[in-house]
Amino acid sequence: MFTENVAKVVERVGEILGSEYSVGATQMPKNNGVVFTAITIMEAGSAVQQRIFLDKDGENVEQAAQDIAEKYKESKRSMIDTKTFFNKEYILQNVKYQVVGLDTNKDRLETLVHKEFLDMAATYRVPIDTFSNDEEEGSIVLTGANIGALDITFEELDQAAAKNISESEVVFDSMMDVLMSFGSVRNAKRVEECKIKDDDMYVLTNSNAMHGAAQLMHKELWKRLAESAETDLVILPSSIHELIVLKDNGKFTPDEMKDIVHSVNESDAISDIDILTDNVYRWSRKKGRLEIA
Repeated sequence: MFTENVAKVVERVGEILGSEYSVGATQMPKNNGVVFTAITIMEAGSAVQQRIFLDKDGENVEQAAQDIAEKYKESKRSMIDTKTFFNKEYILQNVKYQVVGLDTNKDRLETLVHKEFLDMAATYRVPIDTFSNDEEEGSIVLTGANIGALDITFEELDQAAAKNISESEVVFDSMMDVLMSFGSVRNAKRVEECKIKDDDMYVLTNSNAMHGAAQLMHKELWKRLAESAETDLVILPSSIHELIVLKDNGKFTPDEMKDIVHSVNESDAISDIDILTDNVYRWSRKKGRLEIA
């Protein structure tokens, strides 16, 4: 059930765009059971329905409608044509991992292609808007129906995602450097450039700082980091977008670190949709794998 404001936004967006567009509203389940309201827009004769998130359920109807109409016009200029997107080659060349909490996303995972990974699930995300600054709106998470229609097997999809992450650059800096940067853009690095030189904490994310916790799937990265540190590594998931990495030097017990992660997740410092898990992870040099600490 949508609020009266949402209905008014839908009507106003329709007026702005014109009669050749079909405008509606839908509820979109996202990470950790969070549900967003989105305005749906489809041009006559098109097979693509664009969904644009509605901030604050359209408290200011006119402003919300104008913003959505403008966002739609901008995205339309960069939206990948369906003939380009809905083919096997494009999917396999561009698919990325996204990791989410397993227990907190059970209902959503029923339709999404995924594999269980410790207490998480690795899902598969593909960009459909090449210039979007919002990866949530500029991409889709693949369902079983998506890959079935394109005759893509799970094995093919997973191998492609693993290959793509192995070729990606990352943003990896010491916590001190991050704090000193005062929020400025940090440079992406090749995996071989990433090293742990001391007992400082390090911050790891993707080159666009979105869904950076997917780097948990990047085995070669963790091998190299552990080699440079000459010890096991401890990884704290500060969110689905960012990881904190440090040497496993025994300064904190696993329970103490889990308490830190849990307290941050329970605070206002992070939104519910951005929480990964309350656990802490360890990369074991001896075993060559990630495990729950």
